[in-house]
Amino acid sequence: MSVRSHSTCGMRAWTRVAIIVAALVAAALVAPATPAAAGIGSEPRLIEESDIVRLEAHRLYILNPFRGLQVVDVADVDHPQMLGGAPVLGHPMEMYVRDAVAFVTASEVGTSEEGTPFGNIQAIDVRDPSRPVVLGAFRVDGFVTDSRIVGDVLYAVANRYAWYDYFGNTDRESTTVLSVNLAEPRAPHEVERIRFPGLATRIHATQDLLYVAQPNRDDANPETRITFVDIHDPVGAIHAVGEVTVRGIVTNKFQLFQAEGALRVVSHEGGLGTSGTQRLTVVDPADPTQPRVVSELSLPRTGGLWATRMDGDRVYLVTLVRVDAPVLHAIDASDPWEPVLMSSLELPGLLRLVLPRGDRLLALGTDHGTRADLTLSTFDVTGPPVPLDRGPVGPDGAYSPALWDDRAFALSEGLGLALIPYAFPSGRDPCQGPSCPHGRASGLALVDVNLASGDLTPRGRADQAGTVQRAIPTPGLPNRVLSLSERTLQTIDIANRDHPVVTAVLSLARDVSDFPHP
Repeated sequence: MSVRSHSTCGMRAWTRVAIIVAALVAAALVAPATPAAAGIGSEPRLIEESDIVRLEAHRLYILNPFRGLQVVDVADVDHPQMLGGAPVLGHPMEMYVRDAVAFVTASEVGTSEEGTPFGNIQAIDVRDPSRPVVLGAFRVDGFVTDSRIVGDVLYAVANRYAWYDYFGNTDRESTTVLSVNLAEPRAPHEVERIRFPGLATRIHATQDLLYVAQPNRDDANPETRITFVDIHDPVGAIHAVGEVTVRGIVTNKFQLFQAEGALRVVSHEGGLGTSGTQRLTVVDPADPTQPRVVSELSLPRTGGLWATRMDGDRVYLVTLVRVDAPVLHAIDASDPWEPVLMSSLELPGLLRLVLPRGDRLLALGTDHGTRADLTLSTFDVTGPPVPLDRGPVGPDGAYSPALWDDRAFALSEGLGLALIPYAFPSGRDPCQGPSCPHGRASGLALVDVNLASGDLTPRGRADQAGTVQRAIPTPGLPNRVLSLSERTLQTIDIANRDHPVVTAVLSLARDVSDFPHP
């Protein structure tokens, strides 16, 4: 382990005093123009991530990869009714819903006259789902990679790749950030767009700044440039104000996080073996025009980075050098000037999704390395992580979409229940042939979770056609959950958790293998 910071407490103290004084003076001189100053005394702006599903009152909005936007009435969850929807041109990504208006992001919508693929954000009024009205579309060059709504403004980030330039254009890789004002959902309008070099992989949003991570592809010198985009204007004006470069590559949304006025960045370099290094870099964004790296903690010879999660002053990393020896690292980042490695705990299986819940940590992973059965674990994290319980999830040989998409994992603390989708890799599906009722054995696994004790109790499972993408507890109905795959929506009665019963199946998209053969 190596830590790069000030060498003595006295020097650190004097340096902090000098920086604080300088920051106060600078703030007094430029306060009206800085994002931090603009946020003082203003109303907090809520930050929202997009998703493929949204439940509002008795309506379920679904973005289906095959059928586009679909609206389902779930007032009677045991008899869901398809109300209608709208096709989506291109590849549907994710959506937001405001006042019965769906804002859908899509990539590969078309190709411009210059041969450049483009995506868009489509606003669709579905007050009457049987007669959807397209209110407008906001085109962006390249692939939409991520987005956020902050307050009343939607910010979308898109990549334009070098191979787009079919006709020898000199304009190469670039990132576009687009802002769309949604204050009046039925009259959305573009506010501004900016473009700067590099390809964006992940973003992190605060009320005042959008951090755009742009890793390079240089194996000899891997770096990630983080561009600071000022988004403090509640109407949607934006501009790039500064940037900072950190060593290593950022590829996951959980590798960027701002807390207590410090931006924490987790990056990886060096491959999967003993040459692999993880790095926590702490950046001071007080002056976004000149952000400064204030400390760096390295974990050399720790292999590949498989999971990251930041929670308050804690940073959790899961690394792997040997398939039989994954490690959970816990870092105390309460002092941004000198983050400290608290512990490195060897694990019996690999963790891929880490979920902090107060003084408990839940983690979804696999039993042996990267290719085996699903497991769910709990840890006490009042101090260094201590294992509490661990058990299997789902049938043998299955994987879960929640291993790479945290939103596929549903935890209802009120019910003390985790809902975890499972499916089988191609060729390992035990449910095959004409006798298989669903075409493949996938579904939803139920696990009782006692956060107070950390105890886990696997319960029953409900199979489903297609790969389950989301599990949705129904407000006011503790014995019903909705389970969504790309092919079907199911209602599941969980009154008896050991034997859940499917009470309704609504077809969303028919698999071509379901059609009869002559």
